[in-house]
Amino acid sequence: MAQCPDPTKSFIIQSNADPYCVLDIADHNKDEGGEVILWTRNDGNNQKWRFQDGYIFNVESGMCLEVQLQNGAIVAGAHVVQATKRGVSDSLNQMWVINPTYGYITPWDPTAPRVTLAGLNNATRSGTLASVQPLDLHNVAQQWAAHEATS
Repeated sequence: MAQCPDPTKSFIIQSNADPYCVLDIADHNKDEGGEVILWTRNDGNNQKWRFQDGYIFNVESGMCLEVQLQNGAIVAGAHVVQATKRGVSDSLNQMWVINPTYGYITPWDPTAPRVTLAGLNNATRSGTLASVQPLDLHNVAQQWAAHEATS
């Protein structure tokens, strides 16, 4: 990602390890807790995202990416799902920081361990659950590119 994406546009979030794999809401789910997976790119609205004020919103469901907390904290290996946006004080597990140089997407929560968005166990195949994994600066499976979506 050369820069933080324009909040007025929608984007496909593509794995740098596999250019055909993108972030996707499984089965076009619109429910709270719907699974976020890596899936073969098809340009559906469930694969389109908007970046706004630290949140990453799915175009189809209107929900944002959220790290599922374990015992009230973000931990390595936790799944990433979609959820309704909460107020800032309750949403540290919903806010993200994008590293524009390397393409890492990391939870904003300053108390979180050094983790980043990736496929579970750093897998990059279609159908893999999205999760947060220990940050590895040399692992392309943890790097993403945002490409402006077509209508």
